[in-house]
Amino acid sequence: MLDDAAGPEQVRALLGLPAGTSVLITSRESFAVADDCVQLVLGSMLRSEAVTVLAKLVGAERIAADPAAAARLADLCGGLPLALRLAAARLVDRPQWTPAELVDRLEDRRRTLHELEAGQTAVRSSLEFSYDSLARGEAVLDRLAARVLCHLGLLHVADVTAHVVAALVDEPADAAERALDRLVRAHLLETAGAGRFRMHDLVRLYTIELADTRLAPEARKDALLRALGFYGATARQASTVLDPNRVQLPWPAVPQRPAELDSPGEARNWLEEELANVVAAASHALVSEDDDIARMGAYVGFSLYWQLSRGAHRREHLHLSRQALAVGERTGDPEIMSLAHGQVSSALLHYGRAAEAMPHQRAELELRRVLGDRFGEMRALGNMAFTHLRLDQYAEARQCTETQRVIAREIGSAVGERHSLLVGGEACHGLGEVDEALRLLSEGLALAHAAEDRYHEAVGLEILSRLYLDCGDPLNAKSSLERGLRCAFELGHRVHECRSLTLLARAHRLLGEPEQALACAHRALAIAQSSRDEELRGEAEAELRAVLTAFPGSGSVQPRPAHLALSR
Repeated sequence: MLDDAAGPEQVRALLGLPAGTSVLITSRESFAVADDCVQLVLGSMLRSEAVTVLAKLVGAERIAADPAAAARLADLCGGLPLALRLAAARLVDRPQWTPAELVDRLEDRRRTLHELEAGQTAVRSSLEFSYDSLARGEAVLDRLAARVLCHLGLLHVADVTAHVVAALVDEPADAAERALDRLVRAHLLETAGAGRFRMHDLVRLYTIELADTRLAPEARKDALLRALGFYGATARQASTVLDPNRVQLPWPAVPQRPAELDSPGEARNWLEEELANVVAAASHALVSEDDDIARMGAYVGFSLYWQLSRGAHRREHLHLSRQALAVGERTGDPEIMSLAHGQVSSALLHYGRAAEAMPHQRAELELRRVLGDRFGEMRALGNMAFTHLRLDQYAEARQCTETQRVIAREIGSAVGERHSLLVGGEACHGLGEVDEALRLLSEGLALAHAAEDRYHEAVGLEILSRLYLDCGDPLNAKSSLERGLRCAFELGHRVHECRSLTLLARAHRLLGEPEQALACAHRALAIAQSSRDEELRGEAEAELRAVLTAFPGSGSVQPRPAHLALSR
């Protein structure tokens, strides 16, 4: 009997082979410590390779009859040879089935592992053998790795880090990392970049079964709440490091400590790398029948507000907010209902659907007043003012900002005062009161600059530039936009970066500067397209058309990068 560390010399001795004879050894475990061997780690097959395997096992004619189904079948097997062989065996045993029929059965992820069985061979039994070997192992690390694998079935995310796994299993991060590395050596996980780990889809399905069968309900709940607590706490911490002036939405007291993020760069990287995972974890928690888990899912979604807004993640923002509102209504939680109404309103506004947003904004304001939350009332008034602006209701917007400003000064909220001045300036601009608009904007921008609030500077300068453009002063508009664009870029705020570039293209166009106008319009369009924001895209495309119309020959000129255009 050979152990997992057996090398070629032991194998040759056991088989009575002469020294130097080449031996091919396969194993579930890594041979990293074995001598005198070359290690080759086999990854999953490419789709084309997997389809070729199916054709050889099932019959080329049968597979070629439906190429789309064959490709999907290969994908559902994840390019794993064992899964492909079992899928092929199912088709061979049932000649009346088409590949599409087997695909339909495998698409039901509750049945996938049941379908990938043939005789005594099954994907599940192979994975179970690996799990049991760890769970019954003598080494403490093996048993911890088995516990980690079991808990991973609770998190429906693309990949994980040692920090979130540490929260999940309530262990130190270094122990969690060693356990994850152990699972990689056992070929139950694979690395997905520095410090990141992911599961094959079929392994993921097995871990979901493990969590359901091996963990008690309370253990599942506690583990999931810990992981959600880590995600939400770190998202809030990252947003604060990235922009200390932004007020985070309310958050429940949790024992989980956020990851250490020492610089805006680290914070931005964490938010960008983890956003999809945190959205997925929050969304899955929000549909839980357990009220505590669903509520925590709502708060994790709220913790992402500024990142979703900065990055123009409209669809995710609206989806999470509507899910949170459903949870608030189901549980009768006024705090969650109020926050969710505000978030739904914000998301709808970003889609340009102000009329739909207004009822939600009114609901948020009413709930905040019922709760006696003066800060929340002030914030809701500011958001309502913004909604009125999008409906061209400038007098109503101005009234909201004036009430907001009274409350802000009463409770000492500098950020609320700045917001009221800037939005109030935009309302006065809409009412045709240019001097008052300039006064309010100047006061708000001065306060923002003194507070080093780059976001409010970007917002205020964008509003000011629109006023200048409407007053026929593209030169001052250009100066304001260049300053605002630097603030937006520094914050990574894609929405304001895009809008500022679009307006800057207009300023350059009006100043007779085709090369700079074209560069800014192209850059704005690229940002809008990458963010999949149709409103931003429409604005950028309209300005690009205006530039090309104003300068008919400019379309043949290769635009310079926007940052070079700005340096002139």
